[in-house]
Amino acid sequence: MAKRISARHTLLPETTLTMGGTETILGVAVPCGSSKEGTFFLNVASIKAGGTANLLVTIYTYNPVLDTAVVLTTFTSTAVVGNEIKSISANLGDKIKVGAVLSGGAGGDWMTFSVGVVLKS
Repeated sequence: MAKRISARHTLLPETTLTMGGTETILGVAVPCGSSKEGTFFLNVASIKAGGTANLLVTIYTYNPVLDTAVVLTTFTSTAVVGNEIKSISANLGDKIKVGAVLSGGAGGDWMTFSVGVVLKS
């Protein structure tokens, strides 16, 4: 039996992250409900980097009792415009959220990106 799409969400609308070196939790938490699988989409739309800036985007799930973040998956660190997909075929937990860090570049560097998800039950 095929999995049924239960929801499509924008975890993070197009956002510009500037050089900081410290991870920032972005966007709003999306409840997973009864969804057991998710396909996550990262789109890096534009970059202003002096050379070696890298964007690292992590998807977190949350412990529903303690409301603490736990890594669900991490996209490949990138320094280029493009797209990446990550699929998770396990329990997604209570809710999901995006964390991101831009590191390794100069003070004025930035990247614009967005993250979406298709949840399946």
